[in-house]
Amino acid sequence: MISKTVLYIARCRLYSPTSFPSMCCLAHIRPKVIYRTNDIHIIKNMVAENLGISFLTKLVITPNDRLADLSLADS
Repeated sequence: MISKTVLYIARCRLYSPTSFPSMCCLAHIRPKVIYRTNDIHIIKNMVAENLGISFLTKLVITPNDRLADLSLADS
């Protein structure tokens, strides 16, 4: 018998276990995405101006950025 989780993941089109679309699908949320870009400077400026949110690695955040970092942890 196939577990419900495996069937659900198949319906969610799992790209990668850690990809944002996959996590949203598994959490049953549909965020309203109104802008997408690969330009890290635009992303950081939009977040700093409270115009959006983003998942960033610590490698792209510099001391001059007006950003706060929050750790994500499983509980």
